[in-house]
Amino acid sequence: MEQDLTPEQSLKLIESMIGQAKSFHRMSFYFLLWGVLLIGAMLTEYIMIAVGHPVYGKSWGVVGLIGGITSAVHGAREGKKEGVSTAMDRVMMWLWSAFVITMIVTIVGSG
Repeated sequence: MEQDLTPEQSLKLIESMIGQAKSFHRMSFYFLLWGVLLIGAMLTEYIMIAVGHPVYGKSWGVVGLIGGITSAVHGAREGKKEGVSTAMDRVMMWLWSAFVITMIVTIVGSG
């Protein structure tokens, strides 16, 4: 069920694919950051258990804190570079803010 594309349709398809690749590139910093941090936490847990000094999940908390702060700082800098804020950007900001506040209240309340 393949359809032959006109040159104009082909060009539009290529342009849309390039646009999608650019948006993925914008997020690649976060994928790399969290991938490296989570692998580091996993290796720390494994090594500490192997040497007989388990840390009982503390490395995950430290990594979460480091990753959260780093992501927030990087996101703020990228947002200032962009200069334009859409309605969806503001919705996402409020959504993330509500999530972080809820997480902090839950952590403090359970401790």
